[in-house]
Amino acid sequence: MPPTPTIKKNLAFLSGNLCAMPDCQQALLEFSKSGVSTAIGEAAHIAGEHGGTATRQASARYDSSMSPSERNAIGNLIYLCPICHKRIDAIPQGEIDFPTAHLLELKHAHEAKVAAIMASSFADVAFTELEKATNWVVQKGFTSPESDFEIVEIREKMEKNKLSASSQSLVKMGLSSSGEVANFVELVAHTDVQFPARLIAGFKSIYNQLVQEGYHGDELFIQMLEKSRQGFSQPSLQFAGLCVMIHLFELCEIFER
Repeated sequence: MPPTPTIKKNLAFLSGNLCAMPDCQQALLEFSKSGVSTAIGEAAHIAGEHGGTATRQASARYDSSMSPSERNAIGNLIYLCPICHKRIDAIPQGEIDFPTAHLLELKHAHEAKVAAIMASSFADVAFTELEKATNWVVQKGFTSPESDFEIVEIREKMEKNKLSASSQSLVKMGLSSSGEVANFVELVAHTDVQFPARLIAGFKSIYNQLVQEGYHGDELFIQMLEKSRQGFSQPSLQFAGLCVMIHLFELCEIFER
C-alpha cells in the first residue's frame, strides 16, 4: 500500500516543494505556460517499503517491526527528486550512505528550515498579495452568498476535523497573518459591501464540491489548501491564498458541516 495522495501533498508542502537532500535542493514543482502546476517530487520511504520475496530484493532500510501504515506515514517519508530517491534506495550503497537515522536527520532539518521560511512568508503577506490571491474566488459569480458565521474555538475545530500534526502546524502559522487578512477584508468592504460574503461563498462552494467528491477531515483540508493556492507560481501569492483560507477556517462555518 503506497502513501496516499493527501500524505504526498502534505509532505511536498512541508518540504517547500524542494528536494530534501542538502546537496540538491531541486525545485520539484513545475508550471506550464497557463500556470498549471505539476509536482515532480517523490515521497521516498526512509525505512523501506517492501520486505522482499524469493524473487524480489528487500527495500533499503526495511524494518520488519513496522506496520504498513507506519511505513507509509508522513514521519517515514522524505521528499526527494527522482535522482536522489534512486541514490538512497540503491542496494547496498544507499543503505551504507543513507542509514535510517541519517535520513531522519536530513528530513527534520529540511522541514524545520522550510517551516522557518514559511513563518516568515506568512508574516510578510500584505494587501497586494491578498488582493490577487482572492480575486479569482470572488469573481466566480456566486449569486446567493451566505454570510452566517459560527465561531468555534480553533483547537476544537482542528480536533473535530482530525487534522494531522503537520496540518495543525500550517494552521498555526497561517493564523499569524489572520489580523492582516481581517484588515484587508474590512478595507475592501468599504467600497464593496458584498466582498466578505462573496469571499465566504466562493470558498464554501469549493468546500461543498470537495465534500461531494468524498473528501473529509485532513484530506479535505489539504485539498482546500491546494485550491487556495490556485496554481500561483509566486510563493507570496501562494502564502496569501493559504492565509485567506486559514482565516476563514478559523472564523466561519467552513469545515463545520
